Amino acid sequence: MARPELPQSRPSRRDRRKQETIDDIKAAARGQLAGGGPAGISLRAIARELGMTASAVHYYFPSRQALLDALILDGFSSLADALRSSYEQAGPAAPDERWLTVCRAHRDWALRRPSEYLLLYGHTGGSAGSGTPQARRAMSEVVAVLFAMMRNAVANGDVDTERIEAATPPPLRGQLAAWRDATEDIGDLAGRRPSRHA
Repeated sequence: MARPELPQSRPSRRDRRKQETIDDIKAAARGQLAGGGPAGISLRAIARELGMTASAVHYYFPSRQALLDALILDGFSSLADALRSSYEQAGPAAPDERWLTVCRAHRDWALRRPSEYLLLYGHTGGSAGSGTPQARRAMSEVVAVLFAMMRNAVANGDVDTERIEAATPPPLRGQLAAWRDATEDIGDLAGRRPSRHA
């Protein structure tokens, strides 16, 4: 016999106010990010803008880097949500159409949030996902959508996996295999053979 679901407790007023304060600090930081890039973020300036003491801001974010890390996590999560949504909405489309749909969603997100996109991927293409373990996990949510599209293309016979594997240098092949094995839902990219070549 199934147990009745217990009602979920609402966050306390204190927890709600704490989350609101965190959201306000992040919003102020995003404004600074848009105006001056990562170097333009100042905890003291955020405290002045929000009418808080500097020590109060430090209570939530002990350092400028901690605040940047939080913005990076939020950015990757938002981008992953946008890509997943576009991927799911394009469900019945052919793999190449799904790919285009997701690529357009990626570009649209970047155009709507250019300063955050640069925070994630940098002016030189270097990714913030190479930083903390949390950032790497958050970035993997974005990459997982790309792997899902690749899996569809492999299953559809649009990718010659044998030719790609033969052309991939052994060190990179090892890195890709380790990444594939450590990422959920992409293990079946290995071992599949296309019915026709790209």
